[in-house]
Order: sequence, then C-alpha cells, then structure tokens
Amino acid sequence: MMQNFLLPLVFILLAGGIYFGLTDPLITSGESFLLTSNAQSITTLWKEQTALKQALVDANRLEDRATELANKVDNLNQVEVDKLDDFLPDSVDNLQLIVDINNIANESNMTLGEVAIEEADPKAVASSANIGGVPTVETTQIIFTTTGSYADLKTFLRNLALSLRLIDVVNLKFDAVTTDTGDNNYQITAQTYWLK
Repeated sequence: MMQNFLLPLVFILLAGGIYFGLTDPLITSGESFLLTSNAQSITTLWKEQTALKQALVDANRLEDRATELANKVDNLNQVEVDKLDDFLPDSVDNLQLIVDINNIANESNMTLGEVAIEEADPKAVASSANIGGVPTVETTQIIFTTTGSYADLKTFLRNLALSLRLIDVVNLKFDAVTTDTGDNNYQITAQTYWLK
C-alpha cells in the first residue's frame, strides 16, 4: 500500500524536477544547471525566426516591386524619354542651345543677334556636387539680342515657353527704334537648367 502511494509521488517529484531543472531553463534562458551550452533560448530563437520570416516576406515584396518598376522602365516610349532628355538634359550643349533659340526666333519672325553664354562658376559647381550620387540641377544663363516687332516678341516668348527645353526669361531690356519697319531691339537674359 505504501508503494502505491510513494511511487506516484516519486514520479511527480521527478517530473517537476526535470521540468524546473531542465526544460524551463532551456526554454527561457538556453541553459540549465544540468546542461550548460552556448545555445540561445527557445523563445529567443522563436522571436528571431518570426523576424526572419517577416524580413523574407518584405524582401520578396521589394523584389516584386523592383521587377514591376524594371518592366515599366522597359516599356517606356523612347520618344517620350527623348523629350524628357530635351526638357532637362544631363549636360549643356552650348551650340545646340543657340540653334534651338535661333529656330524659335525664326519661327517668331525675329532675328537673333549677339549671343553670350555664362558658364557656371567652377567653385560653385564643385561645392554643390552631391556625394550621394543623386543628380543636382544646375543653371546656365544665356544673354542674346534679337530684333522684331512687339507682336513678334510676344510670339517669341510664347514659343520659348512652349519649347521642350526648360528656359526661364529672367531679364528683358529693349530699345525702341524709329525705323520704317517699326522693329525694336531686345536684350534677353534667359536661364536654362541641366542635371549634373
């Protein structure tokens, strides 16, 4: 009769000792007084596993987004990309800039005169260089003279505003000429932009 009472008690004490001496410490801290190891606890490993699974889901989502954006870039119309390059080029081609302005002047019934292009200050360009690799927007000023009527000037300024290239008129001076044609002389300072 005593054995029937002691044997279950021994098993209960043995089970409690194993749980509190071995299993619980391994789950919570990774070590027990019976077994010493450099392993992490089960709860810590479970949290790391959850974080890694979430990181894997995020990485897959980013990979899908990168593929989607690459497909969009591949499907861009080259004509539209060329227009964007005209709008904000990656360098200033002085000769092409003068040709573009001359073509706009001819379309507007005006004649282009003297042209001067102000180069950017090398010190300012060097100090504005972005180390992070993101392009910065630089400006170049062009000063030119042109001759035509007031109506032609309005047409010229409208055509200049509608051109693909981004050009701002920052200064306009004129001299009224009393001739048979009624044309005036204009000095225009414009600013154009480009990516560095």
